[in-house]
Amino acid sequence: MSDVIIYGRTPSTYVRTARMTCSEKGVNHTLELIDLGAENYAALHPFRKMPAMRHGDFVLYETAAICRYIDAAFPGPALQPADLKGRARV
Repeated sequence: MSDVIIYGRTPSTYVRTARMTCSEKGVNHTLELIDLGAENYAALHPFRKMPAMRHGDFVLYETAAICRYIDAAFPGPALQPADLKGRARV
């Protein structure tokens, strides 16, 4: 499957969180710098915020959702608890 693309800007703590999650899981990823006002970015993130992610033809936005996806979609040690209550507290 293709590498992960994270869309955003380097100063963003939210983008950094998504990228750190990729790094912790050993996931190859690239950062694509974006213009929040660009129409083509609205197709990736309807609220035009950072970050957004593309993995193949799957697009996702919002930091927590991206991190949960990366954790579940790729092998390696889990970054969040396996039990429901523990996961809810993260």
